[in-house]
Amino acid sequence: EEVAAVPGAPLPPPGPPPGYAGGRAAPPLPTGPLPSSAQRVGMATPGQPPLPPMPHPSQIKAAAAAEKGGNPRAFLASLELAAYAPVFDRERITLADISLLTEPDLERLGLPLGPRRRVLAAVAGGDV
Repeated sequence: EEVAAVPGAPLPPPGPPPGYAGGRAAPPLPTGPLPSSAQRVGMATPGQPPLPPMPHPSQIKAAAAAEKGGNPRAFLASLELAAYAPVFDRERITLADISLLTEPDLERLGLPLGPRRRVLAAVAGGDV
């Protein structure tokens, strides 16, 4: 039941709202030491070391590209820019060189604005 506010009318008494079926006390809080966050989510077993952190997907891509001998083809493919791999091959640009490229460099290589931005964002994000 909803009560309309009337100017000058007294406020309802404090207490539970109408229709509250409560009245029971809240369960007691647990006592003792709190479990670690890893134990709360079930990641660690007592007596065993915690699991190592998982690498970010971009780190996996960069590692895969580095395993291919520093060839930037895998890096470009991860950005869906494999069509530009021949340009990088022709200019003898290695995977290590990509992090040194500037936007004017990429423009001189013939990359349009979108692909230039993707390469620069990947470099800034540490994907190389």
